[in-house]
Amino acid sequence: MRHRRTCCCINADDCIVNIENCKLICHSKLMRFLAFLITTTLLAIAVSYTCDRLSARDSIKSLTVNLAHLQNRFHTLTMEVNSDLDRRQKTEEKIMEIDNIAVKISKIMQQWNDKDAEIHMPRLDDVRNLIKHELKLKDAAKMGNTDYALEVSGGSILSIRDTQAFQFDLDTFSMFDLIPFCQWQNSPRSVIQNDVLPGQCWAFKGSTGSIAIKLLHSIYISSITLEHIAAHLSPNGKTTSAPRYFSIWGLKSIDDVKGFLFGEFTYDNCASPIQNFPIKEKANEPFGIIEVKIHSNSGNPNYTCLYRIRVHGQLAL
Repeated sequence: MRHRRTCCCINADDCIVNIENCKLICHSKLMRFLAFLITTTLLAIAVSYTCDRLSARDSIKSLTVNLAHLQNRFHTLTMEVNSDLDRRQKTEEKIMEIDNIAVKISKIMQQWNDKDAEIHMPRLDDVRNLIKHELKLKDAAKMGNTDYALEVSGGSILSIRDTQAFQFDLDTFSMFDLIPFCQWQNSPRSVIQNDVLPGQCWAFKGSTGSIAIKLLHSIYISSITLEHIAAHLSPNGKTTSAPRYFSIWGLKSIDDVKGFLFGEFTYDNCASPIQNFPIKEKANEPFGIIEVKIHSNSGNPNYTCLYRIRVHGQLAL
């Protein structure tokens, strides 16, 4: 019996060629099966690897974003701590300096014979009370009332629009070469700096003006604090140059003509020199720029003085 297309036959003499063909056929089938198996395995490995890479890429991206947020928060907290330490040291130095100056003024005033002098000099007790009040404010700030506009922490002045600076006659507003009550060279940067002493303010012409401040980071704004000097520290015993009605705006950029109105407020120059104003309109988004618009002052017909602006809120991560 002869079967040319089988791998087995009875007649060995006739099956030599057929067996070789059978071997080739079997090897060919085996190789196809192995090739299919290897290809399927490699494809499965490739799909699994691709899925793992995509999953790992998403995880890495998420970790990178979280790491960037944490680094940013760490940097911000570090600046705030350094600012608090620096502010505390400078405050202590100024306390000593003010105390010495107040003693000198008291001695000079004892020898002052002109009882009709119009210049109102601060009493030593008033100066010390102001110092205590300022220290309480610093302690409150250290407990979470962060000032995101503070220059040493990263705040900066972006614009004053068309507001015109007012120049004082320095000789008229100084006393005994000890205390310069008004320094006409002060720039708008004065409103975001630590020092709040008579004369260390930004003065502009008239009763209306504007100042745009870039915060150290975008925040959800909760309140703003305005500060002016107390009446008993003013050279004439009055604070008519203090702002009166003002509004607060959130800007996306300095060219933002629309902005977000947080509210309109009133500063009372007969109350505490440091006044906090919680916002009236809550925004659903953070802002990195705020603009304070002064609409009137407390009665001075010539100029308005801004001593200090603080901006508070929740850091946007």
